[in-house]
This record gives sequence, C-alpha cells and structure tokens, in this order.
Amino acid sequence: MKTFAATRYGAAAWPSPSPSSSTPASTPASTPAPTSVRRSLTPFRLLAFMSFAVWAALSLAGPASAASNDAGAAPGAGAASATYRIEIHDFAFSPKELTVPAGARIVWTNRDDEPHTVVSAAGTFKPSRALDTDDSFSTVLDKPGTYAYFCGIHPMMVGKITVR
Repeated sequence: MKTFAATRYGAAAWPSPSPSSSTPASTPASTPAPTSVRRSLTPFRLLAFMSFAVWAALSLAGPASAASNDAGAAPGAGAASATYRIEIHDFAFSPKELTVPAGARIVWTNRDDEPHTVVSAAGTFKPSRALDTDDSFSTVLDKPGTYAYFCGIHPMMVGKITVR
C-alpha cells in the first residue's frame, strides 16, 4: 500500500532506510520515515522568482530621471537648440509623430503608473532604462532622418521623430 506522500511526491522523494539504520520496533520496515522533502523548481516558482529579481534590479537601479545626452555631443554644444517633449500616457507616446530641427533635444517623460522604456527601432540612439512614473529620458538628434522608436516593455507603443 502506497502512502499519500509516496504517491504525491513519488517514491524517490522518500529515501529507503538503510539496513544498518536503527528503526524503532513500532515502525514497519516497508514505510520509510520522511527525512526531508525536496521541492522542485516548478515553472510557477521560477516565474515568481524571475519577476522578483527583475523588480529588485529595477528598484536598485535608481530613478532614470537624470537626463542623458546619448548622441555624443559635447556638453553645451546644443544649448541654443530647442527642447521637444514627448509624454508617455495611457500606454501611448504623445505626440506619436514629431518633426524637429537637427540638434534638437528630445525628452520623454512617463506619466503612466506602469514602467516604460524608449528604444530606437534602428538602434540609432541608446535605449532608456525603465522609466517609472514621472521619470524622464532625453537624447539629442543631430542627423536629419526619420527615427522610429518603441517601448521595449510594450512593443505596441510606437512613435516617430523626423529630423530636418
């Protein structure tokens, strides 16, 4: 007769007593005493652990509110350039499309309660870290062209900047 533990965890989960071990007279030899139950890493536990690890990493990274100049321009080189703002709200970039002059500084600000990122579709500028509520990310676009971008967390969120 199998016990509940043997059927639930499999017979291998309960080690058999060795012949040299002393078993009390009241314990039948066919029913091994559980010494430890080893729990396997189920997909749910793995997902929960990975979610916690990502949350902890984002929390420890600190706010991404410090503006960065990812285009490699010297500090103060674009001081006369205008700053254009794009807001992230309701899982969308607003405005979705923007036309700016060369050398313009673009600032994205997250107004959602969910984190978002800004990623260049062609890799023309460095991606942002995860932006929490009211965090900002900026870059300077010096070369004329069309810059498509999206949220790395929510890829359905897309936008486009045209530099003239």
